[in-house]
Parts: sequence; structure tokens; C-alpha cells
Amino acid sequence: MSGATGYEKEPKPSTSSSVQLSQQCRHFRLFDIRLATENFDETLVIGRGGFGKVYRGTIKNGSATVVAAIKRLDPNSNQGAPEFWAEVEMLTKLRHCNLVSLFGYCNDEEEMILVYEYMPNGSLEDHLHKLGTPLSWVQRLKICIGACRGLHYLHTGTGIDVGVIHRDVKTSNILLEVSWVAKISDFGLSKIGPTNQPITYVNTLVKGTFAYFDPDYYATGQLTRKSDVYAFGVVLLEVLCRKRAVFYIDGDASNLANWAQESIKAERCLHGNPKQRSTMAEVLVSLEAVLILQEKFSNSVQTAGRTIFGRMANMLPFPSNGENTAPKVAPVVMPKKEEPKPIFAPPPIPTSKPIPLPYEKVIVEPVVPTEAVRPSTKPLVPQTSVRSYTIASLQQYTNRFSQDNLIGNGTLGSVYRAQLPNGKISGFKVPCQHHDLVDGFLLLIYEYCSYGTLQDALHSDNDYKKKFTWSLRIRMALGAARALEYLHDFCEPPIIHINVKSTNILLDEDLSVCVSDCGLAPLISQGVVSQLSGNLLAAFGYGAPEFELGIYTEMSDVYSFGVVMLELLTGRKSYDSTRHRGEQLLVRWAVPQFHDIEALTRVVDPSLNGQVPVKSLSNFADIISRCVLVEPEFRPQMSEVVQDLIRMIRRESTNRSDGD
Repeated sequence: MSGATGYEKEPKPSTSSSVQLSQQCRHFRLFDIRLATENFDETLVIGRGGFGKVYRGTIKNGSATVVAAIKRLDPNSNQGAPEFWAEVEMLTKLRHCNLVSLFGYCNDEEEMILVYEYMPNGSLEDHLHKLGTPLSWVQRLKICIGACRGLHYLHTGTGIDVGVIHRDVKTSNILLEVSWVAKISDFGLSKIGPTNQPITYVNTLVKGTFAYFDPDYYATGQLTRKSDVYAFGVVLLEVLCRKRAVFYIDGDASNLANWAQESIKAERCLHGNPKQRSTMAEVLVSLEAVLILQEKFSNSVQTAGRTIFGRMANMLPFPSNGENTAPKVAPVVMPKKEEPKPIFAPPPIPTSKPIPLPYEKVIVEPVVPTEAVRPSTKPLVPQTSVRSYTIASLQQYTNRFSQDNLIGNGTLGSVYRAQLPNGKISGFKVPCQHHDLVDGFLLLIYEYCSYGTLQDALHSDNDYKKKFTWSLRIRMALGAARALEYLHDFCEPPIIHINVKSTNILLDEDLSVCVSDCGLAPLISQGVVSQLSGNLLAAFGYGAPEFELGIYTEMSDVYSFGVVMLELLTGRKSYDSTRHRGEQLLVRWAVPQFHDIEALTRVVDPSLNGQVPVKSLSNFADIISRCVLVEPEFRPQMSEVVQDLIRMIRRESTNRSDGD
């Protein structure tokens, strides 16, 4: 939320200034703008703020045709000509790789429109707080460093005697290129001030976004470069904790900066006294040093984090033991001649791809070859903080594996509900017996997902299913897609799930998804589970056609995921023997109807009561159609599916905002 409090009126830009700018920056005709935005078509809206709406459009810029972000002033906005000309003036003069470039402007027929370079990855705010994008710790550091470089340039690099104070530094004003390079945007509130004094201030009307306000600026009306430093400190906290600048605890609003103060060892950005705060140059040097240290110590957030933060571990959105990988437990598949390794261990960290943080949960099963464990060998002791339980204690917690506590059966064994001494409810998996498995028990203890499986929720007859709005179903699909993307793209070596189905997608109390039962692929690679498992999947409607040939690739998971999306769309099971023969196999019944929009609307889950936008429905069906193609090479990668679903969620969010 932006606001202003009065100290003194700010001068409006002079007419001569505007004329001078028009000679330095391209002036677009309103005709060109209407052509680029298809007459301000609402389907092209990619964002909105205090200024107005932002459209994605294609426009001629010199001899080239470029994709642009076109920001149009809303007549009812509390911003106006002063902010418009301030932004044109700033961006006409400023050029830096970490600042958004201005192509030009339009002020015809009382319109005020700015045309920027298009930033395909949107804002940092979107990824932190709306889309839940998995961002590795190194990615976050690099984004912060890019934004810091942009601010440092504003403060010191624009001229010998003057610098720019941004005055509205926040995550929504940090935009991201396709390569995740960060760029500072939105200069409508910026002010010019001298740089030859360390704490020079400008008396000004207090403007900005409340959660990012420098307390000293708010109290005195004296704007300094250190006001930007304070706001950037709040951004750093958001990136670290994945909490909004203002968030709610038990219904009460909390300020992130105040909430975090007692856990920060050095108040270098958020110090109440501006004179005690770092300069942006000092912050930049510190962040770059952290990145070097981070890359040296194998991507551990705790190692690098200690150089800046004190008691921050309890505030982080990832485990305090330093691991920032998504799975709680990761697979270890060992060659026969290698020395035994711990059963529980983090996956190797690839050098070429970032490891996402555990925003979406993936439950991965540990598997070791039977040759690695013999009765005469020394027992394997997990070198990890994951707790080891005795069989006696597990028998006690499950009432000797009572049938009353049995909550599920799967390919790899039975799952029991148990209450641990700390009061937490957990699920224990007891692997199935097999003549090639080591004698005795191999048990896994997971977090307990209180709402069961996606299949149970979709196909239940109670009122619980009414919570499954169309928007929630898209987000569930995105959560599961992200988990599979992690297995395919961020694990080294890549993991093929092989057993993707709605019974292996669990729901926690917040209806967030957890993908489970990822242990089948290692078992198949070791010959413990035969090709029969693939045939069973095919029989129940999830298996890709190539399963019958014994072929398992990432594209097989994509096919199975498409079937799960079909279940979310239709509310039907992947295979239902109680239906007419032509409707028993979901893929064969539903997909042929996708070519006709009227037929498509008839396959939608009746419990949605027709509350599905046609455009959104068509996009969802298109993703499914590509996922379940017979030829694996024509199916999309999971990363493509993730991006398609993200775009759907963005459009849903935009449409809801328009309706408010």
C-alpha cells in the first residue's frame, strides 16, 4: 500500500523540462499504443499498481519490433503528471544493466503511458509471495546483488554531483529477466539529491509504501539515500524469510522489519539511526562476499548466512540444518562395488542447475542395493539429523502395527498412522516383503498429511470436495508439477518417479500438495520391482503407452501427470469399471472431446457448478492434451508445464482483480 503524509508540497515539473525530455526520449503516438495493446485488451494485462494497468504488447522501436511492457495511467489513480514526468526524466537519463529501460512515452489525448522493456519473469514479489516459485539460496543472493547494484548506481553513478533516491524500493519494483537478472523499476517517486555529502537529505512530501518506510524519513520528512538502504533491508528480509513486509499472526498485522529485529546480529540496513546504516556500496560488497562464500561451501544457507545474520535459523523457510533441497529424504542408489553410504543423505548438488528451496514438498524414498547390507556387516548409521527409531518404539506408537492404524497400501508397502511422544502425528511406511529384500524391517517415517490423498478428496461424496474451487485445482496441479520438475531437472542424476497418480499426491491441512512414493524408480533399476508394476499403472489408466515396452523416461511421468490433471478437471477416476465401456478409461473418454468447447464444458466436474472461465478451461485442457500424447517426444517437459500453469494463475489473479 502506498501513501503520503504532508510536510511541504513538491514542485511540479516545468513545461520546458517536458519539452526537453520529448527531444531525448521517443514519443509514441496513441495510435501505436492502441495497436500494440489491441486497443487495451484486458487479456494482455500483466500487472497493475498505484499508477494503473500494465499491458504486454508488441511495438516498433526504431527499426526493430520488440515486446514491451506498456503502463497506462488510470484517471482515478492517486498518481498523475508529476510522477509520470519524473519517471520519464529519470529513465531518459539513466542507463544501467540493473535498471529497467524506458523505450518511450505517450501523452496524447490526455493519456499518460510509459513504454518499457518487457521483463518476462515478472516481479520478485510474484515469485516470493504469489507463485511460490522454488528459488535456490544462490539464486536469491544473485537477485539481491543485481538489485543492489542498480540502487548503488542510482546513489553514486549517475553523475559527479547528483544522485537519485528511488524512494519506493520494494519487491514488486524489482523485476526479473528470463535469466533471473534483477532490475529496479518504477521511478515515479524518485528524487535527485547531491552525492558529495554522506547524509545529505531532501525535504519532501513523505511518499512510498508503508511497510518499507524508513522510520526516520517518516518522522522528519527528510529523505536520504539511507532511506533506500532501509527499504532494501526489508527486501533482504523478505527474500530470506519468504514473509511479506506486512504479514499476519493470529489475525494481527505484523511488520517484518520489527518482527525480525531481535534475531538480527548487525542492523546494518535497518538501524533506526540513518547515520549508522551501511551505504549501498557496503551492502553490495557484503552480498558479493556472501555469494563467494556460499558457492565455496556447497550451497549451504547456514554457512554463508552466519556472516550476516545471528539467530535467523528459526525464521527460514527451509531446514535449519543447512540443507536447502526440496525432499525431506533423498534417494541413494549405490553401485554394487562401492562402499556402503548412509541410507539418509542429501542428493548431490549439481553445478549447472540451482537447487530449489522446499516450497513444494517431495517425499523421496531411500533405496540401497541388497548386496550393500548383509547380516555380518556393520550396520549403516545415518550421518544426518533425521531421527532413527527402534522397531520396538514403532510397534508401540502403532499399537503393534494394528489394522486400526492402517491408512494406506501402495506398491512399496503399507502406511500406518502413529502418534509420536512429542504429540506429532506421523505416517510410517512398512515396505512389502520380497525375496530379494534384506530380512527384517526397513521403515520410513514421514510427516502426516491430514487430508489424505488427492484421489480420496476428489472422489469422496462429502462436503469436503466443495472446497476444491477451480483456482485451487490449478494451484494443486502447479504444486505437483513443481515437485516433478524438481525430480527431473534439479536432482543429479535426474529421478523418474514412474508412479505418478492421485493416490501419491497427498494434501496437508492447508490443501498444499506433497508428492510421495518416489521410490519405485530405484527399485526398478535394481531389478527389485519388475515390469509388472508398469503394467498395473497402465491398467489403472496412468501408464504411458511406452510402459508396455518396459520404457520409463521423464516423459512417462508427464503422461501420468496429464491423467492426474484430467482427474482434477473431470472429478472422475483414471479408470472406473462401474461406468459404460466407452467411459471406463478416462483418457480415451475425455481427450477426444477437447476439440469442441461445448463438449469440453460437459466433461468438467459437476461439483464446480459451471464456475470455470472458458479461456482458463481451454488452456487447462490444452496442457492435458499435450501431456497425454502417444509419442513421448512430443510431450512437454515438466518445466514447460510449470510455466504454463503459472501463466494460468497469473491470468486468474488478473481477472479476479478486474472483477473487484
